[in-house]
Amino acid sequence: MASLKASQQGLTQIKQAIAQKGWKVGSDRWLVEASKVIEPQGDWPESGPYAYGCSAQTWERFLQGTAIRERSFMAFCQVLFINPEDVVESPHPLREDWGEAPDVSTFYGRDQELSTLQQWLFNDHCQLIAIVGLAGIGKTRLVRGGIGKTDLSLHLAHQVRDEFDCLSWRRLLNAPPPEAVLTELIEFVSDNQTTVLADTLDGLITQLLHHLKQRRCLLILDNVESILQGSVGETPLQAGRSGTYRPGYEGYGNFFRRIGETAHQSCLLLTSREKPQDIENMEGGRLVRSLQLGGVDKAAGQAIFQSIANAYDASFQGSEEAWEDLIAFYCGNPLVLEVVARHILKLFDGNLAAFLAQNLRVFGKIRDLLDWHFERFSDAEKEIMYWLTINREAVSISELQEDVLLPFAQKHIPETLDTLERHIPIEKSNKQFTLQPVLIEYMTDRFIKEICQELQTGNLQLFNRHALIKVSAKEYVRNSQIRMILRPISEQVIPILGLENQNCLDNQLSQILSNLQQTYQKRPGYAAGNLLNLMRYGGLDLSGYDFSTLAIWQADLQDVNLHEVNFTACEFDRSRFTQDFGCVYSIAFSPDQTLFAVGDSMAGIRLFRLKDGQPFTYLQGHKEGIVADLSFSPDGKLLASSSMDNTVKLWDVQTGQCVRTLIGHEKWVRTVAFSADGQTVASGGDDDTIRLWHISNGDCRVLEGHTAWIWALSFHPRENLLASGSQDGTIRLWHATTGECCQVLHDHEHAVLSVAFHPNGETLVSGGADHTLHLWDVQTGECLKTLKGHTQEVYATAFNGDGHMIASGSHDQSAKVWNAQTGELLKTLKGHHERVRALAFAPHKNLLATSSENQLIKLWDVDTGDCLKTWHGYNNLVWTIDISPDGQWLASCSQDDFVSLWDLHTRTLTAKLVGHHNWIGAVAFSPDGQILASASYDETIKLWDIKTRQCRNTLYGYAKGGWAAGFSPNNQWLAAGSKSGTVHLWDTTTGEHVRSIAAHSHGHPVWFVAFSADSRTCASCSEDKTIKLWDVETGACCLTITDPTSKVRAIAFHPDGQCLISGGDDHHIKLWDLSTGKLIQTFQGHTDRVLGLCLSPYENILVSAGRDATVRLWDVHTGHSIRILKGHRSAVRGLAFTPDGQTLASSSTDNTIRLWDMETEQTLKVLRSQRPYEGMKIADVQGLTIAQKDMLIALGAIG
Repeated sequence: MASLKASQQGLTQIKQAIAQKGWKVGSDRWLVEASKVIEPQGDWPESGPYAYGCSAQTWERFLQGTAIRERSFMAFCQVLFINPEDVVESPHPLREDWGEAPDVSTFYGRDQELSTLQQWLFNDHCQLIAIVGLAGIGKTRLVRGGIGKTDLSLHLAHQVRDEFDCLSWRRLLNAPPPEAVLTELIEFVSDNQTTVLADTLDGLITQLLHHLKQRRCLLILDNVESILQGSVGETPLQAGRSGTYRPGYEGYGNFFRRIGETAHQSCLLLTSREKPQDIENMEGGRLVRSLQLGGVDKAAGQAIFQSIANAYDASFQGSEEAWEDLIAFYCGNPLVLEVVARHILKLFDGNLAAFLAQNLRVFGKIRDLLDWHFERFSDAEKEIMYWLTINREAVSISELQEDVLLPFAQKHIPETLDTLERHIPIEKSNKQFTLQPVLIEYMTDRFIKEICQELQTGNLQLFNRHALIKVSAKEYVRNSQIRMILRPISEQVIPILGLENQNCLDNQLSQILSNLQQTYQKRPGYAAGNLLNLMRYGGLDLSGYDFSTLAIWQADLQDVNLHEVNFTACEFDRSRFTQDFGCVYSIAFSPDQTLFAVGDSMAGIRLFRLKDGQPFTYLQGHKEGIVADLSFSPDGKLLASSSMDNTVKLWDVQTGQCVRTLIGHEKWVRTVAFSADGQTVASGGDDDTIRLWHISNGDCRVLEGHTAWIWALSFHPRENLLASGSQDGTIRLWHATTGECCQVLHDHEHAVLSVAFHPNGETLVSGGADHTLHLWDVQTGECLKTLKGHTQEVYATAFNGDGHMIASGSHDQSAKVWNAQTGELLKTLKGHHERVRALAFAPHKNLLATSSENQLIKLWDVDTGDCLKTWHGYNNLVWTIDISPDGQWLASCSQDDFVSLWDLHTRTLTAKLVGHHNWIGAVAFSPDGQILASASYDETIKLWDIKTRQCRNTLYGYAKGGWAAGFSPNNQWLAAGSKSGTVHLWDTTTGEHVRSIAAHSHGHPVWFVAFSADSRTCASCSEDKTIKLWDVETGACCLTITDPTSKVRAIAFHPDGQCLISGGDDHHIKLWDLSTGKLIQTFQGHTDRVLGLCLSPYENILVSAGRDATVRLWDVHTGHSIRILKGHRSAVRGLAFTPDGQTLASSSTDNTIRLWDMETEQTLKVLRSQRPYEGMKIADVQGLTIAQKDMLIALGAIG
């Protein structure tokens, strides 16, 4: 049983019992009597000492209802004549997380150290303990629980585990950032109940301390030296002051200080080869201690040798004096003794005397010993040692075979591992191999030094045979390779080569490239990929470099600009690029899980291979707009897609051809699903209907019953039953054969956004706008459980293949994994920085794919919570534009986090205004032209000084962000509409947030705001089909105009001030009387949604922008169409005139801005921001699929 504590009712009973006893609460008699209960044979004077587990602090904690050891709790209850069962709080089961800790099998020595640690933990109640010792002295094993193959630290942890509520072990070998470690610890000790994590380091520490006060936890952090500047002694990794933190890791110091100084009931146990300065500064009190670890004694040392002998069915021979001399010479260092044992067994047949007769000074230190062995390794053995170091976690033989370049070494990897194991300890588990942490650090240090020497001399053999990072590795492994290998090389090689000067750097890199092309042209190797990675992570501009004819292996080319880079005739292998998808709204795995498909905001569907994450094919056929949902047929041959273009399409997965388009929905089709027999496709959308399509002939049946649009559909895995979730807040179950609605499920408070059947068909999960998930009994319709944890809308839900887990994705930027039977929250997956719109489980693995609106796809191992891969998309669609009053500048915003400023005289991009942390939805110039406002999804509006290009002010209060912003003509007010349906107003002089107006129905975004000419009225329009006019001074609603047929996307005040113009989803432009709110006139011509409106400054011309990719000019008085401007390839969103009315600018989701001459109706110039791979040459490349080449060309490459 874990430690016990009194319940709240129990504390009342304890107080009563103390009063009845008549002793003072602070009397020592309580401790004396409790000591007699624990150890009846002892002599316990009132002045102490008392029995183990009895102290004034323990008694105080007992009275406060804080957990104490079981035997102490029972003793105090006996002294009070209380039945412990009457006062004890029901104990929580012990929660354990051992991370990468090895198994414990045997245990050698360290009895005294264990006793000391237990005394500090339980008698002295230490809150922070550091175990300090030189490399290999056993400090890691003391906390991990063993010496050699045995882990001493795990032995300690297993001995004391029952005294704690939570026990967590973490390895810091790869130097994770403190925020990452704190996040993991908070989620663990809170049992995943902390759903909102602080966004600062101090906030995270405060949250962790809160839980450490509530529960008794033992937290163990191993290899703390990895976050310190350098070590004093045997294996310095970096020169630096002993005990100080590496740059970027100072936050650990704050963490350790607050753990040691803030009162709580837990303990943080650290292990390190050097003592962090914070520990040294805090020592002296009773709460912070450090244990300097020495070597093991003779008996334990002999046991290490015996374990090696047993492994090889051999023996060691030596006198007692020889044993004492050998162990004393190596100071009882367990790791050194293990290496020496292998050495003696191999070279001296186990004879200690023969070994001792040699010159032991050669092997006086562990580095000397390892150097001696490494220099005598074969080339094949050295290759394996380097690759085990690079991989940084256990890998299989097949993975090593893929890594190793030398053919002879590749062929004999199993035999090489066997011979290596005779020299050094190699950790094996589940047919995977790795090195012990000390050996990884030794080899990392050696590898970095040798790579730097090669870069200095130009002899790049090691540099060509080994990858500095592996792009194909799991993401957390690659991040550690960047931190521990690539960045240190980059930091060391620049001063070594004298590359601080940019010209010298360019010359040196060009020389290295020239040498590579002479030496390794069209030859396999990692050199060019390594150079690219060094340049990329060193922050260098890669533009214009010539890598032609080289092998580009393991190059991380995602999220980096490669303008004019020459890759002609290169061979690519295991490299990654930015992808050309937009925001991903749908994900589906093929039934055989070889592929997964994603649908994005640009009407595209991309299929990726799951094995390597590379593009497989691109399906194109939907019109512009979101591909809202995807579903594979049960045999995996067909893929169904639903879209904003009101259609469902069926695709042949292998050929990529559209085999059928299903037309019938009148509005956006949000969801699609295949039936279990593959014969029927169900679809639902904004026309409030569900349609069942027979795929062989396209016949359709319409199901009606919902009173609002359909968000989600799911077919029963075996029966012909269909579930639907709707905006009306209900779930309906339908007999798909008859079309009859057999049940309506009510429990969600708002819209039902997702539904999914359990694989056995007995339960259904739903996610809603009320932030919850519900589990339903399909047979009875009863709500079995409500899962709470998300803080915003739940857009996606799914069961894993065996039905044991549920995943959910939310507007709160997280995905969560739940136990499907108990409803327990298992994990929160963090990494997205926008709402998680879609997710899907791989059918037969616990792999989860998630996507968010910031063009990210992530693949997770849900068992560990690790992110395995991330795909970054790029689509620079231009949201809105504005032109300055003097006609010199055009500002544009897109899915980047910056504002682009174009000079209209030179028609070039002159500046990027950087400061936002998320998409920018709108830009607007002030009437005097001095200020540019930008409204962002990061919930701020920034005011930029046009002359200085600096941010003059940041306006807060813009909850949810949005797409609409504008200044009043008198320059007094700035209005912005948000995604939540509110309109915000700021005073431009003071920056004060004057008011927020709940303008439109909650959850319906405000698409446009406009001021009247006199600045007294502000108009807004929304998806709720309304236009509202507001009194700027009071915030009162003056008029509501309801469009019965359409969502309203754009508005503008008529030049006469008596009318308002609107455009919307019904393809029409409408003229409304502002005195009555009545419709006066309708302009017809667009064939799709109207997204933008603009009036010419001097002529009575209205300009409209449509999703039909056209710009149309109208006579604003007659409504007659004057002309149509064509040139954009997809939806036109933004419009702006120059002050003289001679030039019109239009922006589009085709990533361009067009400047039109109003007299000739011709395009003057197409403005486009440079794409990531603009001008990159990929002619005659090898190793890329057709889909990959097409993707690169779409992002600017030249084939």
